[in-house]
Amino acid sequence: MKINYLLISLYLLIGLIPYFGAVDKVYTQSLYLSILNFSIFSYMYIKYKGDFLRHIGKLFMVKPVFLFSLFFIWSLITVFVAINISESFKILTEFFNQLIALIILIFLLSKVQNIEKLLIYVIPLLCLAELISIYIPYISDIYADGIPQSRVLKYRGFAGNINIMAYFLLFKIPFLLYFIYRKTNVYLNSFLIIGSLYAIFSILETRSAVLTFIFIFLAFFSYLLLFNRKDIFKIKVLSRLLIPVFISIFLSNIFSNYFQTRTVQQRMASLTELTDDQSLTQRLRYYSAALNSVKENPIFWSWHR
Repeated sequence: MKINYLLISLYLLIGLIPYFGAVDKVYTQSLYLSILNFSIFSYMYIKYKGDFLRHIGKLFMVKPVFLFSLFFIWSLITVFVAINISESFKILTEFFNQLIALIILIFLLSKVQNIEKLLIYVIPLLCLAELISIYIPYISDIYADGIPQSRVLKYRGFAGNINIMAYFLLFKIPFLLYFIYRKTNVYLNSFLIIGSLYAIFSILETRSAVLTFIFIFLAFFSYLLLFNRKDIFKIKVLSRLLIPVFISIFLSNIFSNYFQTRTVQQRMASLTELTDDQSLTQRLRYYSAALNSVKENPIFWSWHR
């Protein structure tokens, strides 16, 4: 039904919610999600009545919902030993909102006859909107100053920061690769991959996202090698999948040399310079502190700090 497509789209648009003057975007997104959950839950209850509640009960046996529910219950228990009670309840409210949203989304998707068709339209549109939000300030800086700035906040697009924006784009790349493999809107999806990878490599410069992309790319080709071995050795298939990646790396290197900034290879090489990289050493201290916290409080570590 068209109404189900509309309701699913409302959830997918949460990343595009603006700040509305808030310090952190998470507050406006949480408010939007709360209103959306309440409205859609009420609509579904009025429409399906008892059948809706019975179906919701069955969804708790679905693995993602079941595991998230266990996590929520565990988080609820740890509130009683939390140092910052008010912060604990704030985060717990966010978890509850996300759990309800997950349940409603799975219910709505169960009513969709062709999920792949929905993704074919939604994923590219969201990706295009995110790329526009990044490239407008990026190109404006080049037009005004001749060169772009380095990892500035205004390049974060619709996300809360540039690293989150990089992962917003990254999560869509496997879908775009799959659409290209299935010969679905090849030129459009290739263009989106080029734009996304260039943004990750040269605008957002998120090293963890580059590493994750390498893993995703290798995993995608490993899957094809195991289950579609005939296709992986076809020149046409390989060219469709590899050309967008090579073009994005080529453009990244060309513009990095032109703007006299570090190439993606140089930035990845900096991962080995542990003593000189403050960002890495700071993260290592955080990871070390988190591991020590887990050792000291294996059950209530998430809140007892």
